[in-house]
Amino acid sequence: MNASISKIAVIGLGNVGLPMSLLCLQQGFDVIGVDLKPDSVMTNIKNHYPELLSYIQQDAFHISSHYCYVKEASAVLICVPTPLRQEEPDLHHVTDALEALLPYLQPNQLIVLESSTYPGTTKKVMLPILEKSGLRVGKDIFVGYSPERIDPGSDYTLKEIPKLVSGTTNDCLGKISTLYSTMFSTVVPVSSTEIAEMTKLLENSYRLINISFINELAILCDALQLDIWEVIDAAKTKPFGFAPFYPGAGIGGHCIPVDPLYLNWIASKAGKRSKFIEAAKEINGQMAQHIVSQLPKALSTAESGLKDTTVLVIGVTYKKDYPDIKGSTVLDLFTLLQQKQAVISYHDPYVPLLTIGDKVHYSTPLTVQTLASIDCVLIHTDHSSIPIQFLLDHAKVIYDTKNVTKNYTGKARVFRMGSGRNQQDQS
Repeated sequence: MNASISKIAVIGLGNVGLPMSLLCLQQGFDVIGVDLKPDSVMTNIKNHYPELLSYIQQDAFHISSHYCYVKEASAVLICVPTPLRQEEPDLHHVTDALEALLPYLQPNQLIVLESSTYPGTTKKVMLPILEKSGLRVGKDIFVGYSPERIDPGSDYTLKEIPKLVSGTTNDCLGKISTLYSTMFSTVVPVSSTEIAEMTKLLENSYRLINISFINELAILCDALQLDIWEVIDAAKTKPFGFAPFYPGAGIGGHCIPVDPLYLNWIASKAGKRSKFIEAAKEINGQMAQHIVSQLPKALSTAESGLKDTTVLVIGVTYKKDYPDIKGSTVLDLFTLLQQKQAVISYHDPYVPLLTIGDKVHYSTPLTVQTLASIDCVLIHTDHSSIPIQFLLDHAKVIYDTKNVTKNYTGKARVFRMGSGRNQQDQS
């Protein structure tokens, strides 16, 4: 632990703030957590971060909706949401947090923004607000930007993921590097906050563009009756110049569908545009429609034949083995299936109930009787706990968007997205 810092304040206790708080606590720091909805935070902790409860009981982790406790901290990490509003950056959570901090800022405090944003935010948005305190940045207080790289459900622990850091001055960079070196195995300093801000957007734009490209190829392979999964397996035998990405129902979550649009927005301010990002966003938005258009083929019915068809969706979260439906493409799937007048149910061990529009759906247990009554099982999210063999043994038709049925056999007729035909035809 940094001898000069014993207490850290974390502003915003969501999908970034809670893992950061846990890491700080594990490294021996006391943590002051600030969130405007502390009751919701406690529910989230009990459901998804139970290891934090012992730190609360030890009084090492204090949660409040009041900013006054921040004056006790030597470092303040801002982890609030930065959503889009009509495809433009919405930084009001950042600016609100900074304004609320002003009365409680102390000399020598380090303030670090972790939230994803566009190049220039730290210097052009943060600094003017912080300077209203009368404290000089780089002299009295120290300001930096360090983009979160949290990957829920990843094999990497947060501590193991290299931590990018930047400062508004050399002294600021030194302070943030020193602190984060006590928390992360690897710290990567960059020359400016703008570089760090742009790096975060590059990382997620890279994923959006490549996954969307593979999704486009999956649509094409369906038309050509080729197997995209075999194509990818063949291509990745090349030891250079190729990194495999895999198709699916579309890209959801908090970052990948959002951050690239920040990049597109700042590009427009410079009189430029990113045609790749625009095309990737369009393709990503087509995937639910493509899947729904393929179901009649899987069911051997006419295009209008989804009316009264029973469809059981397996997995509704945006990511494998992670209990979050934020931005999940399953919401588009449900909407389109409802428009086709299909009868929809779902199963997900992480999501006991799902509200879409004014209707509440409850997770359906997987039983022999349930599968016998369903016309089509649609695999949307490939949770590790999904009983693939059980589905193959008892379902009638399976439409697999994730290729999890590969190498399995059973009585069910299986269609894999991006293969253009059923699995039996390919064997």
